[in-house]
Amino acid sequence: MTQPTVEVLALHAGVTGSEVAALLELMDSLDSDDVEVPLDALPAETMPVTAAVAQWGVDTLKPVVDKVAAFRAFTHAHPHNWQELEPPELPALVREAVAAELRERPVGTQDRATAVGIATREARPRLIIDAARRKVCLRLPEQILPEGAEEIHWRVNLDGTTKIYRTGRPWGETGPFAESLDVAIERQVRELTVTDSTTGTTWVIPVVDSDDPVLVFSAKGQNLTDKVSLHYAELLVLCPSDATLVDVVAGADIPVTDTFDIEGWAGWVCRRIDAHAAASLQVVRPDQKPSIVQPVRCIDPRRRVTFRDPDAPVPNLFPTLGCLCTRSRCWRSFLPRFRANRKRGTCLSPHLAGSGRRGRRLPRLSRWRFPPRAACLMCSTLMLMTRPGLGSI
Repeated sequence: MTQPTVEVLALHAGVTGSEVAALLELMDSLDSDDVEVPLDALPAETMPVTAAVAQWGVDTLKPVVDKVAAFRAFTHAHPHNWQELEPPELPALVREAVAAELRERPVGTQDRATAVGIATREARPRLIIDAARRKVCLRLPEQILPEGAEEIHWRVNLDGTTKIYRTGRPWGETGPFAESLDVAIERQVRELTVTDSTTGTTWVIPVVDSDDPVLVFSAKGQNLTDKVSLHYAELLVLCPSDATLVDVVAGADIPVTDTFDIEGWAGWVCRRIDAHAAASLQVVRPDQKPSIVQPVRCIDPRRRVTFRDPDAPVPNLFPTLGCLCTRSRCWRSFLPRFRANRKRGTCLSPHLAGSGRRGRRLPRLSRWRFPPRAACLMCSTLMLMTRPGLGSI
């Protein structure tokens, strides 16, 4: 008997990403951390590929499912900090899908396929760029204050010099979290060592790699340097001022729309690039030539639906959810997709309940029709202040 190609390929992975949610929901229904998944009775309606793999190669599938169960049990036992610990090992691709699902929909979530996920709160220090202040910063995230404590103590080591920072509750707040803090990085360094003295957790944050001297950020300041594929039409690239930004696929320089210096970063400059037509990004120094042997990043901005801020945030207006408010509506931008016929899609925008809280579903879906070879489709979404149930000001 000849096995379908997809089932043969699935034998190597064990569990496909699209069926991870169904597998975790099945484990939830068994109502135990130490679950034993009945591989001979997997529901083919919700897990057709995994059920077929169980039929053809149960010996291959069982170790993977057992590891998924152990990973799930670990996140259940450490719901607040499992991402900072060392959970049980999983194959890389399976781990990525399982971790993403459990991060947004923890153990016990009902109807995973349609459930609104939890707005996750960042737990790790990270680099950002503050284009308005012309600074590269280390963002120390919000942390849960220990019982009876009023401050979180941070130790930041930069080139052997350790500085101590303290964060507490924001003014007027009664919640359990200390506020985040942006610490300016005064010069180029290879890495930073950050320690949360309250919990003893230590992170090593890479900054500049001498083999690939560049930092890449999104237009809103998110650090994308470790990404090999960039899905943004506009990027901020911080690199030596004598370097050239080249699209090695097209064999041409990438258009630069703006440049500015970063405070303290002598010899480096930040460039805002227009990447909507680019296919790759490589930083080329004067003594180098564009080459696929050197570090290169793929660019494909058409893979993302982007949200565009209509204008600058309203100053001195701070909602209880921590989001920024604008005077106009935010826009969702669906970039070009080349198709021979019309396509239809739906968009669900759930209410934001705040970091660490489950969102609330809207009863109605927005339906859109995409014309063939559409140039761009933009549709407005409700402004934060017009959405009910988002908290008071």
